[in-house]
Order: sequence, then structure tokens, then C-alpha cells
Amino acid sequence: MLLHKDKDVFRELVIATASDLGLENFQVEKDYYVSLFLKELAKRESNITIVFKGGTSLSKCYSIIDRFSEDIDLTVQFKNAKVTPSERKQLKNSILEVIKVLNMSLHNEEEVRSGRDHNEYHIGFDNIFDGDGAMVPHIIVETIVVYRPYPCVSLDVSNYVTKYLTKANENQLIIKYELEPFKMLIQSVERTFIDKLFAICDYHLEGKYNRYSRHIYDIHMIWSSGKLNMELMAAIVTDVTKDRQRYGNRNLSCQPGAEPH
Repeated sequence: MLLHKDKDVFRELVIATASDLGLENFQVEKDYYVSLFLKELAKRESNITIVFKGGTSLSKCYSIIDRFSEDIDLTVQFKNAKVTPSERKQLKNSILEVIKVLNMSLHNEEEVRSGRDHNEYHIGFDNIFDGDGAMVPHIIVETIVVYRPYPCVSLDVSNYVTKYLTKANENQLIIKYELEPFKMLIQSVERTFIDKLFAICDYHLEGKYNRYSRHIYDIHMIWSSGKLNMELMAAIVTDVTKDRQRYGNRNLSCQPGAEPH
């Protein structure tokens, strides 16, 4: 039985988890639904391999950051030089199927097109806690199918409620409410670190200084975690640079002809 279907227990555990971790109730609730969405997505059989990446993976898979990250960044593994129209459509269909299975809702269906390199899905769920106005009440799923995701590793994805119950030795509740961590393909922390360095440079050159803070925080936390494989970073940075140079109009800090130093 899924936890949110037992509303009384769900409410009780969300409140207890938030109190224990120093979070707001609505943050714990949303984190639960983010994990639920990812778990259902990971279960689906498809001809494409979906990869979870970005800041939220640093929290849910690597336990590196403490900031609440509410967006889900997804891409697919490339079988060819570019993602095919069929693979793009399969990615969109997989997301729509999960929304339907979980009785969620897509708020911006008219804005989503499988042919686009970038899509943003605004996915509603049955909220029982009110937010603070700073966080949107729905899940944001972003898909970007321009850059090849590599290296990738299979890691456990968890959530705040599961972490709280594990700490409290309430394993029977984890099993009863299907809250066990699950495996998903994740873009490595080394690649995420490099991508965030480039992002800061791009935002600086574009004058978008209001978008610095989360990347600076994430970079600091990754560096301080001791989880970076410096040899792996050195091995992939040239390829990452070349991939970004293919779309130099989007990456001002990575123009054709430039080399990493």
C-alpha cells in the first residue's frame, strides 16, 4: 500500500519527519511525491534509458546537499549522435504514463512538445499541506535531450520519510508502505560538478546573477564532500567541453575553439 493512500498515517509521518529534520511539512510532502514519481518512472519498461541528473540527485542519491531541491532533471542515454524523434516521444509518453498511473495531473500540457530539446512539465498532486508561497505547489520535471549524459551510475534513490523511519528503526513501516529506496541510473557527481561550473560562467556572461546561489552552494558542497574522483573529472572534462561547444549559442562560456585549463 502506498503511504499517501493512508492519509492519516501519511500526515502523521510527514509532520514527524519535518520536525526531526528541521524542514517544513510541505517540503517533506513534496519530496515524497518526487520520489514516488521517480520510482514509478524507473519501473517502466521502455526502449529508452532515462537518466536522473542535476541538483536534486545530489540530495536524493548522494546525500551531499541539505537544501531542498524540488525540480527533477531528466534526460536519456543516446544510442546515436543525437536523440531520435522516436526516443523523444518515448520520453514524453513515459512521463505522461506515470502521471496517469499515480493520478497526478499535468498543468501545462499545451506547452509540452516531444520535438523540443527542452521541456518543463508542471505536475500536480494531492497536496494536504500548504506551502510558504516561495515554492510552487506542483512538481517540476525538466527534460533536456541535447547533451549526452555520462558517466552514469546505478544508485539508490530515497526520500525524507524513509530516512526518518530508518533512523527510528521502523523498517516494518518502510515495507508496509513501499518506501524502500530504489535503483535508478544517475549522472555521476563529477559530471554534475562540471556542468554547474559551466552554468555559473554562462549566467555571469548573460548577466543572470540571481541564478548563481544554488550552483555555488552545490559546487561548494560537492567539493567538500570528498566524493569527487579527480581522475575521472580530468578524463571527461574535454569531452564535456566539446559537447557544449556544439551548442555555443547556448553556452557563452564554452565557445568553439576554447579549451579547458
